[in-house]
Amino acid sequence: RALLNAAETDSTDFTQLEWISKSHRLLYSGSTYGVIGQGGGAQRGVYLVDADSSARAEIAPAETSPEFVASPDGGHVAMVTPTGLSFYSFEGGRLRRGVLTYPAKGVPFAFTPWGVWTQDSSAFLIAAPVETGTSTIDTLTIWRVPVEGGQAQALITVNNSNPQVIF
Repeated sequence: RALLNAAETDSTDFTQLEWISKSHRLLYSGSTYGVIGQGGGAQRGVYLVDADSSARAEIAPAETSPEFVASPDGGHVAMVTPTGLSFYSFEGGRLRRGVLTYPAKGVPFAFTPWGVWTQDSSAFLIAAPVETGTSTIDTLTIWRVPVEGGQAQALITVNNSNPQVIF
């Protein structure tokens, strides 16, 4: 509650909660609700807690509010916002922002792309929107984005009035 800056009268919830593979660490983000039963609140950052030591750290500030996916090897986390993909490395605690950017889509609610890690944790595959001059999500490109440098590689573009990609 303290990390979410929740008021005493606010209700709070975990928006996302995920164990980091091969560790005793937990990633989470949360949201607050000003009035119970009045819809969801804003997602508030990404945090890390060590279950053994209770040590806590902020991985992404509340302003960015990304969705996240921890890598299978437990070394990185991919953070996805409506406009970009970033990687955080648990080894050394460094953040690589904007490794792939794309146009914001979705009206009236922002569309957040989705993706998965490769089995060897060397890259993240993401289905991201393409700039088409409209605010609708009518074209997606599937990208392979290496975690340790290198250029993102466009694998395929899907043109459709309602594209869906399932990994």
